[in-house]
Amino acid sequence: MKNYLKNLEKELKKLKISDKEIQEIINDHLEMLEEAKQDGVSDEELEQKFGTPDSVASQIFKDNFESKFNEDVDSVVGTEELKDYELFKAFPVNQDLSKFSVSLISEDFMFLPYDGASIEVFALKLKKPENYEISLENNEFVLKRLSSKGFKLNVFGSESTPDFGIRVPMELNIEEFVLKTISGDSVLDKVNATSINVKTTSGDLEASNLSAVKGIRLTAVSGDFEVSGLKCETLDLSVVSGDLELEQATIQKGFEINTVSGDVECKTLTCEHLGLRTVSGDFEGEEVYPESISIKSVSGDIEISNTNHDKEIVVTSKKTLSGDVVIR
Repeated sequence: MKNYLKNLEKELKKLKISDKEIQEIINDHLEMLEEAKQDGVSDEELEQKFGTPDSVASQIFKDNFESKFNEDVDSVVGTEELKDYELFKAFPVNQDLSKFSVSLISEDFMFLPYDGASIEVFALKLKKPENYEISLENNEFVLKRLSSKGFKLNVFGSESTPDFGIRVPMELNIEEFVLKTISGDSVLDKVNATSINVKTTSGDLEASNLSAVKGIRLTAVSGDFEVSGLKCETLDLSVVSGDLELEQATIQKGFEINTVSGDVECKTLTCEHLGLRTVSGDFEGEEVYPESISIKSVSGDIEISNTNHDKEIVVTSKKTLSGDVVIR
């Protein structure tokens, strides 16, 4: 019985489970095994009755801890977000899209799923629709600002630019999702694509439940990003002066971060390799578990705090001038 518990503890330590939680699991199984021994189950029969330690550990992780990294998070979009918008166009869809492309200047943008069969384009204060391309052709959706002529920026009470909200069928898959904005804020929820590319300049992004079969690229120039719930093969993050908060992310392979002066904060994240390159921006991680990490910093500080100290993080390279690096 002692060998069974010892092997179970060893298998649990290989997973992303804290020492405190492991001890609670071992105590529970000790009681269960003692009851089994009282019923006449021998040490040799324990695996036959309860399963091998590695299979038990895997099932415990799947039932109790895997969802911590993989489940969808609460939507950042409220149910009343489009209440002041008007439906401008609707495009019935009966197959997945090869591309979904949005390119805007000054307009705010929302992308959210719903239980329907059409792509619905909503607009707020859209007075000159001729200045936009809004189309679905050859399995490609486009929302694009054609020209800045005829628009007045929202300065000193002058006429503001319109805002857009797009509802897409809940199960719609997109091969290539592209969003480019300047001076406008964006909200995304439940984007399912093969690849996702988001670039903002002077605009903020709030996103939840981004899922890409391959890669996600997020680029911010003076805009702030808040992302919760992310799944992808690779993640490429580039920040100039904006800050980024990332929570609950599962990245199968590499996560590359390049930041000039923007700060990056990550919570509850797993990846194969984490590459950090920063000039003066700081990185703060909590429950961040890469298998390996490489660090290059001029004056930015790097700090990673985890509860599972048995999960080793291999530092493949570390170069800093005045920035502090702490992994604990």
